[in-house]
Amino acid sequence: MVESTDSSKWYVVHCHSGFEKKVADSILDEAKKVNLEDSISEVSVPTQAVVEVRRGVRVNSEKKFFPGYVLIKMIMNDDTWHLVRDIPKVSNDLNSKENLAKLIRFAFSYYWMYGPALTGSWSKIKKYSNENWFKRLVYKNTYDNESKSCEVGHENNQEVILAMKEYCEDILKWISDMQHSTVLGTDQKMNLILSSFFSEYKAKSTSNRVTIKEKLNASEKNQFKELVSDGKNLKLLNVMSNICYKKIKKDLDLLISQSIRCNEILKKLSLNPIIEDEFGGSNASLYDYIYEIVRSFQEISEKKFRRIFKNRSSI
Repeated sequence: MVESTDSSKWYVVHCHSGFEKKVADSILDEAKKVNLEDSISEVSVPTQAVVEVRRGVRVNSEKKFFPGYVLIKMIMNDDTWHLVRDIPKVSNDLNSKENLAKLIRFAFSYYWMYGPALTGSWSKIKKYSNENWFKRLVYKNTYDNESKSCEVGHENNQEVILAMKEYCEDILKWISDMQHSTVLGTDQKMNLILSSFFSEYKAKSTSNRVTIKEKLNASEKNQFKELVSDGKNLKLLNVMSNICYKKIKKDLDLLISQSIRCNEILKKLSLNPIIEDEFGGSNASLYDYIYEIVRSFQEISEKKFRRIFKNRSSI
């Protein structure tokens, strides 16, 4: 018996639900670009053919065996591991480039904008109390009715704010040092951030090669949009807004999409008020109605729905 020398193994990659096919294609495309086709031999999104009832009509469609997952057969090494992790829509916050970009943007915004705003006594800090980011992240959680002030101005909290600013400074120095140290015009040149407008680099210095500016003018702060080379073009004020509204953004998007949908339905009714509903007019069973309702909610919700009826005969 000849033993196979193929060291490829099957692995499971968790990705955003609904993007399984796109992630699989992206892995194969990226492997081809960097000549790793021999290391990544197969990428699969297992599906099965099913029959669904849509608006009272039976239609053939495909159903994924493992929604939110992609199967990949590859030789595990540093190159293939990093390739898969950096594919967009690979979940579990494993996208290292995206996470690094978030860290850099936060460090920049905190060091030159939000850190200084939170530094000092309450009499100095309270001038920001009418701004949305301050109301949601600071005022709401730290305001003391008895002293009529925010606890953020207390000495202990000021130590934490200062420590965070020093931490952000270290991040900016670290990423700037890497950016400046790479060799221009070679494949070693890192093109992740634009650091020249907020830092100075002294190549001959044995220590503290990078110096971070204490203050930035309005023009320099406006270059925040070009800070990270990922094409997102975010503004400085967006950073705290994104933190504030992250939890409710999905709800807002859902409300907007449903309002647009209702508007379109009302327009159709106004143009043809006697139009008959294809599903409502069909000879549909109670099972079909329940299935249609559940399916419509599945399209707009990430929640999992448990079937309460095994088949039509159980209703």
